[in-house]
Amino acid sequence: MTKIEIFIQELIFIILLITFNFFSEFNYKVYGQTDDFLKYRADVLSSEVMNGQTVRKLIGNVVLNQKNYILKSDLGTFFQEKNRFILEGSIEFDDGVKKLISDKVVYDNNEKTFYFDKGIKLIKGKNILTADKGIYYNNEKRSYCEGNVKFIDSVQTFTCGKAEFFEESENIIAYDNLIFNNFNENITIMGEKGNYFGKEDFIEVSEKPVMVLKENNTEMTVTGEKLEFFNKPSKVIASKNVEVLRDNLKARCNIAEYIMKDGEEKIILKEGPVIFQDESDIRGKQIELFLKDKNIYKLNVIEDAVATMNADTLDYENELKGKNIYIFLKENKIEKMIAERNAESVYYLFENGESKGANTVSGERITLYFTGEDIERVIVEGGGEGIFYPSHIVNELKK
Repeated sequence: MTKIEIFIQELIFIILLITFNFFSEFNYKVYGQTDDFLKYRADVLSSEVMNGQTVRKLIGNVVLNQKNYILKSDLGTFFQEKNRFILEGSIEFDDGVKKLISDKVVYDNNEKTFYFDKGIKLIKGKNILTADKGIYYNNEKRSYCEGNVKFIDSVQTFTCGKAEFFEESENIIAYDNLIFNNFNENITIMGEKGNYFGKEDFIEVSEKPVMVLKENNTEMTVTGEKLEFFNKPSKVIASKNVEVLRDNLKARCNIAEYIMKDGEEKIILKEGPVIFQDESDIRGKQIELFLKDKNIYKLNVIEDAVATMNADTLDYENELKGKNIYIFLKENKIEKMIAERNAESVYYLFENGESKGANTVSGERITLYFTGEDIERVIVEGGGEGIFYPSHIVNELKK
């Protein structure tokens, strides 16, 4: 073959290559938006007609570029008339704000929608959202994920069955078996539906919410119709038909606040609070529980405070009243009670199970000391008065 013939063959090859690239460029402009061209390139491009449809194959280092995002993959198929891509292998979407990673994606260029069938991983700053599959609506900047959904940031994580992520507001709506964990406060919140408000940094669980506090071998649960967790400051608010359970303690109210600040923990019960522990119940307009390592060591009962405790027999109840009552516990047992301001108390005396009468006392301050569940000592201060009822007339107190 002469040099001229070789030169002519090389020239023909170059002309064909240029022509192919020209028509590739021309076609994507025809089928893209006039103001939003979709550019693509790959190591190898081929084209064929299948069932009357133009199909382009993209092999190796596939890159799609549209407006402000770049989408990379190993392989791609472009259905020209449908204006749709199927991309496979090491897929990465990057718009400078977030990344979407998967093994397969179907992109509808008409709807500007990405369908991730083989897993999805969304990365935005320190936040990571993963799921078995998902849909990303580019125009709306919204993602829908389902199947083993998991969200992680620097201090918390949650898992659920389905979730929607709204990019601009940074809100997430989570459905189906939601489990939220905060690493800093060792708190778990569960429910069937929750909203995470990213910019405000709090989560709201509104369907069958349950909060679990764990420390070593102790566990406390809080339920209600709605739970809200705030990161700054660390606080949980439970509302409507609230119930708190821990070992032998049960509390009910309409609003409960669990506050964590500077290593201190406090639960405030509002709107009709009542606490039941062993055979005692405590009531007031507001009750504050102070905790250390999730163990309650003190209660403040604020306004119209009343504490009743079973005496040695179920027929009688010891009672303490005051504007406020302060209760101190040790190892989950009442050690001391203090009633202040217009304090009153009724307590029954027993010896070896036999009634020895009863006392009623009043004063500005009454302190009851306990040994086990029995009142060991009573101190009355500030204008103290009292009446002793012998055992044969003790029933007068119950009238």
